[in-house]
Amino acid sequence: MLHCEARRPARRGPDGRYEPLSARDPKQWSFPLIEEAERHLAEVFKRGRSGRFQLEAAIQSIHSEQARTGFTDWAAIALFYEKLIHISPTLGARVGYAAAVAEATGPETRLSVLDSIEHESVSNY
Repeated sequence: MLHCEARRPARRGPDGRYEPLSARDPKQWSFPLIEEAERHLAEVFKRGRSGRFQLEAAIQSIHSEQARTGFTDWAAIALFYEKLIHISPTLGARVGYAAAVAEATGPETRLSVLDSIEHESVSNY
């Protein structure tokens, strides 16, 4: 939640419309909140825990790295989504995985990942 909250100031553009994460200005992100989130995440992983919420936080952590490095490691995000799907195969996780795979490898792969999701489960998504 802290990673998401850190990016809140950039969530909307000057016209008030939603900005996709890839279009948000990292200079508007809250570095103190990101640092706090990173401390909590590091503490949890030191304890050897990696449940659903820790994996979701790890994905957010990688997104937050863009503020410092200007780069998003989509392959790492895809790997964390794979682990997340293994323990919590939600539709959101599967769609997030498809997006991460597409960013890491290209849109053709994303389509094959999306095609593997049962049509009935996405009809109202």
